[in-house]
Amino acid sequence: MKKQVLFIVLLFSIVGNAIAQSVVQNETTKVFEYANIKEFTGDTKARIDLFANKFKELNYSNISSSENDIKGESFFTKIIMGTSMEVHYQVFIQFKENKYKIIINKFVIKDQRYGATPIENISKSSQKRWLEYINENLPTIIKNIESTETW
Repeated sequence: MKKQVLFIVLLFSIVGNAIAQSVVQNETTKVFEYANIKEFTGDTKARIDLFANKFKELNYSNISSSENDIKGESFFTKIIMGTSMEVHYQVFIQFKENKYKIIINKFVIKDQRYGATPIENISKSSQKRWLEYINENLPTIIKNIESTETW
C-alpha cells in the first residue's frame, strides 16, 4: 500500500511539473507562449544587467533592453530524417514591483527545404508534435536563463 501511495504522489509531482512548465495558446493573442511570474529582491537595473550577461553567455541574438524589460532570441535544434530543424523563440522578461515575468513565445520552425513557419501556421497534428518537443526543452531553457551565481 505504501508503494502505491508513493507512486501516486510521485506521478502527480511529475505531471504537475510538466503542466506547470508548458507552452499554451494565449486566448487573446492566439500566440503560443509560456509565461511565469517570479518574485525577486534587489535593483531592477542590476537584474536586467544579469539577464543581459546571461543572454550573451548563452549566445542569444537581438538582445535589447529598456528600463523595465529585456528580450533576446535563440533556438534549439531537432534532427528529423537527417535534416536539421531549428525551433526559434523569443524570451521577453518584464519587471514590475519586485517581480519579473518571463514570457517565451514567437516559436518559429526553420527548415532548409521549406523556410521559416510560425508554429501557429502549421497543421494541428504537426503543431501538437512540435509543442511536445518544445515542452520537453522548456525546463532547460528556463534553467539556463535563470542560472547564475550572483542572483
